[in-house]
Order: sequence, then C-alpha cells, then structure tokens
Amino acid sequence: MNKKIKEMTFLKELRVEFRNKAYLASIIICNIVLFVCVAYYYNMIFSKASTGYSSDYKLVLGMYNTVLLIEYIIVLCTLPFTCGKSLAKEYESKTLDLLLLSKMSTSDIIDIKIKKTFVTYGVLIISTLPLLSIVFSVGVVNIFNLLIYAVVVMSSVICYTCIGMYIATKIRITTLTGLFLAVIELATTLGTYVLCGFVYNMIDSINKNTAKFYTSTNLVFLGNILVVNPVFSIFKLQSDIEGNASMYRTLMNNYGVLGIVDKLWIPISIVIQLAVALYFTLLAKTKMKKRHYK
Repeated sequence: MNKKIKEMTFLKELRVEFRNKAYLASIIICNIVLFVCVAYYYNMIFSKASTGYSSDYKLVLGMYNTVLLIEYIIVLCTLPFTCGKSLAKEYESKTLDLLLLSKMSTSDIIDIKIKKTFVTYGVLIISTLPLLSIVFSVGVVNIFNLLIYAVVVMSSVICYTCIGMYIATKIRITTLTGLFLAVIELATTLGTYVLCGFVYNMIDSINKNTAKFYTSTNLVFLGNILVVNPVFSIFKLQSDIEGNASMYRTLMNNYGVLGIVDKLWIPISIVIQLAVALYFTLLAKTKMKKRHYK
C-alpha cells in the first residue's frame, strides 16, 4: 500500500511539474535558443561551402561547443525557479502536512522530489538531442560524447536540487529558497572562476615586479580548485574534442593541474556533485524529521 501511495504521489508531482509554466517555458526557450544558434552556425558553414570552400571544421566545432554551454547555462538558470524550490512550495501551500498524514515518511517525500527532478530535466535534455546530434553529419562527435554530456548535466541538476531542498527545510519560503539557490549557483560557478583568476593575477603581478626577465606565470596547483566548478566539466568535454585551443586547456596551462585530476576531471566532478547531493539530502531528511516528529 505504501509503495502504491508513493507511486501515485510521484506521478502527481510529475503532472504538476509538466504543467508548470516556468518549466514549459524553459523547454521552449531552450530549444528556440539552441535552434537559432545551430541555424546561425549552419548558415556560416553553407555560406563558405557555396563559395567553393569545404565545410569549416572549426565552425562545426564552435557550434557544438556553443550549444553545449548555452543549454547548460539555461538549465542552471531555470533550476532555482522550478525543481530547486519544489519542497518550499509544499511548506507554503501547507500540503506537506497532508503528505505526512499518509503512510509516507519525510525521506519518501524528498526521494520523490529527486526522482521528479531527474525525470523532468531528463525530458528537457532529451528534447534538445536532435539539435545536438546534427553535428553527427560532420563527424565531430559521437553518441558517447552526448551521453557523457547528459550525465554531467544531470549530476549538476541533482546536486543543486538537493541543496535547494535543504535550504527549503531551513527557510520554508519559495522566493527566498530560489534566491539562495541562485546565489549558491553563482558562487560555485562564476565565484570559483573569479577567485582563481584573482589569485593568478595577483601572483602574476608579483612575478612581474620581482623578476628581471618576466615570463608568463605558470602555477602547479590552482587549476585543481576548479574541479568543484561544474561549468568546467563542460569546458573539459569541449577540450577533449577541441584540444589545446580550448579555453579549458589554456587556463590549465597557466593555473596548473595535477595529471591525475586532469585525466579524471569528469568522473571526479560527477562524484563530488553526487557526494554533495547525498550530503544535503541527508541533512534535509534529518531536518524534516526533527521538525515534524518532535
């Protein structure tokens, strides 16, 4: 009986989310933006071909890299306004107590929220695969590259959603939960990048002032910090195809990164995000249990 209640609640959550205007808008906007990006690059590619030149590999590669990054940014931007604050909505609408009156525990409720997030954003990623797979025609990437990309995106979605659920158990206000989650996203993405850039520029400035013959500063450790930045997993995926010309490789040559970290960047990043997700999930479950079973 308990299993049936959980399945019914999960399906109801999915129906509510699929009818959510913000979620539907995120899918439509994401696909429109990616379509415009692909159309723009393909126009340049065919323009070159019409003048007698062969298809420009760099243009196709640029299209793929741009599409990946844009979609990832859209996903991060929509999270605080959709699944990231789903638990806070239960508090505000006072439906959480109704769920707890059933045979579901606080752990069951949070697990359902995580599953709902996985499915809803999985649908968003799948909806954009036709646009991403256009590059197959030129041979730049294969299905394995797209599968890794999907895993990277979904690990970020799960991570930030779990953080959002913990915030909701502390604040219980939808707007503030979304705001705090957005701040955390900025801190872990843009914040870590700015911090590393500041440290590098400071050390580089010191070297300029002290060295008789200045050469570019190459560090040995700073790049390892950026493994906690999920956006750099996207840069790493681009680097595996683009090579030394990529932004990731340029930064790591200056910042420095351990060989093992560089080689296993994607798995390490995914493990860190899933570990953070598990940690905040346990915190959220503990907090809810203490609050509702005093």
